[in-house]
Amino acid sequence: MKSIRTLLTVMRKELRDIFRDRRTLLLALGMSPLLAPILLIGLGTLGESRARSQIEKPLELPVVGREHAPNLIAWLEGQNVVIKAPPRDIAAAIANQEEDVILRIGADFPGQWRKSLPAPLEIIRDSTRQDAEIPVKRLQALLSTYGGQTGSLRLLARGVSPGTATAIQIRQTDLATPEAQRGTVGALRLICCVTQSVNLFECVGPLALSQQTHCGKCLKIIDAGAAGDRRLGVGIADEFYDERLNE
Repeated sequence: MKSIRTLLTVMRKELRDIFRDRRTLLLALGMSPLLAPILLIGLGTLGESRARSQIEKPLELPVVGREHAPNLIAWLEGQNVVIKAPPRDIAAAIANQEEDVILRIGADFPGQWRKSLPAPLEIIRDSTRQDAEIPVKRLQALLSTYGGQTGSLRLLARGVSPGTATAIQIRQTDLATPEAQRGTVGALRLICCVTQSVNLFECVGPLALSQQTHCGKCLKIIDAGAAGDRRLGVGIADEFYDERLNE
């Protein structure tokens, strides 16, 4: 009970200090609910526009060993992909964020292709770069589509239906209405806004109050220490401590 009583006493003192400074209170209560939604909406809009531009614009793809797979290169060029010459230093280009993704076609690709065996392709990327995820996903989807189409043609050439290789077919039916989907997104954004507002209030309020209430005493203690007067600094610190206990 004593610890709870002490906790309540400290809580009352801190709340009294917070409500004593009206400017800090207005700053915390007024700016936090406005600043957090603005930042959240701004960052969300910026990220959405950037993702849309990466999806719609042509994919610039440096290719190493393009002479080993001319059919693949021609197919990629027909899928809104711009084939570029590879950089001299591939590792440095990826590390310096000069390129998002690089495709390497090995010298054994033609031999494996003619034997109807899996032909090796290498995607060079940096998995820690979040802004390169969309180009990488686009390239992976294109290569998967090309491999699936080629595999189906090989089965047809041998008189085998491509559906034989697919044992099951999964379909998904989403019964959510557009209003429900918008409501879900709005609820998530509201939760994020409230959370950010609370966090900002917890940081700004006590910080501003502490700076305004204790700044003078702290500066006096620092000045006393700089002047070499240890007794004066200790005396000011003890006085400040006593004032906080007696509030």
